[in-house]
Amino acid sequence: MSLSVGNIGQLNPKEDVFRFILTLQSLLENPPGDIPDELREDMIKGFVGIFSHVRDEGKIARKLVECINVYLSKDGPNLGCKYLEIHEAVQQFVFRCWFATHDRTLKDALVCYVKLQLSLTRGVADGTALLEQLLDVVSKELDQMSTYSPSVPRNDSTRDVKCGLLTSSQLSIVELAALVFCRVLTGETYLLWLLKLNSLRFSVVHKCIYVTFKHDPGTYLLCRMHSDSICY
Repeated sequence: MSLSVGNIGQLNPKEDVFRFILTLQSLLENPPGDIPDELREDMIKGFVGIFSHVRDEGKIARKLVECINVYLSKDGPNLGCKYLEIHEAVQQFVFRCWFATHDRTLKDALVCYVKLQLSLTRGVADGTALLEQLLDVVSKELDQMSTYSPSVPRNDSTRDVKCGLLTSSQLSIVELAALVFCRVLTGETYLLWLLKLNSLRFSVVHKCIYVTFKHDPGTYLLCRMHSDSICY
C-alpha cells in the first residue's frame, strides 16, 4: 500500500478514503517488522504530501492525526530531525484547528501530537520554534480556563489543592502546559516565559505545574522556585 496524495485522491467516496486510513493506522500499530530506512523516507514524504492538502477538520483529518501520532510514538526516535519535516506540513492544520474545533476527540489527538513532537525535540536546537508556538498556545488555553474557574486563594496551603474539577481533556492540556513551562524554565526561551507568565493567573500556573510534577519533587521544586520568584 502506497502512502501518497495521488492514491488517496483517486478514492473518491469519503468512506473509501476513511477505510484506507483505518488500514494505514492498523499497519502502523501492528507493523510486520521494523520499518526499513528506504520506506521511512517515503512515509515522511507521504505524510507531508497529504497534510499539505488537508484543509478541513472531520473524521478523516482526525484519523490522519491519529496515524501520525502512532507513527511518531513508534518510529519517532529513529527519524533524526526528519520529524520536523512532518511538523512543518502539519503545524498549519494543528494550530488552525486548535481553538476552532468543537471535536473533543480531534482536540485530544492534537494535544497528543504536540506532546510527541515536544518529546522528540528534547535537546534539539531546531525545536525552539515549536516550543515558542506551544508557549503561546498553552498560555491562551490557561487564560481561558482561568476565566471560567472560580478564583483561588493565594494562600500557600490552599492554592495547590483548590484547583476545581478538570475534565480529562483539560487535564491533558494542563499537563502539556506544565511540560512546556518546565522546558522553557530550563532552556534558552526563559525570557519568553517571563512575558507570558504576566498574563496568566498565578493559581493556574501553579496548578499546571503541580498536577504534572507532584510525583517528581526535583522538577516540581525547580518550577516552583522560578515561578514563585516571578509571581511575588
